[in-house]
Amino acid sequence: MVVIHTVLLKIRKDVPQEAIDTMIREINNLHHIPGLIKIAAGENFMPERAHGYTHGLSAEFESKEPPASRTQALQGYAIHPDHVGVVTNHIRPHVEADAGVLAFDFVVPYTPKI
Repeated sequence: MVVIHTVLLKIRKDVPQEAIDTMIREINNLHHIPGLIKIAAGENFMPERAHGYTHGLSAEFESKEPPASRTQALQGYAIHPDHVGVVTNHIRPHVEADAGVLAFDFVVPYTPKI
């Protein structure tokens, strides 16, 4: 069983490409955080169906039973200093003020073969 954490980002149009590249690189470098199985971030390549979201990330976390402990790894990731630093320094400064971030989390009852 795994927890999938998906985040969609609306990056402001005035953000330089160098800052976006750094943001993506820093997100992808979070793979060392305990409980995180894998993480991938990138730019959306089908903008016509993305409702303005330009970039995103998907992360997969270890999950345990019972249901109350399913979010343990995700919660540890959320407060990990490296994650907080990436959010504070590389994501928040670049997203649109209104609805610039959309997060969606769900449990997969088996380990996906991706």
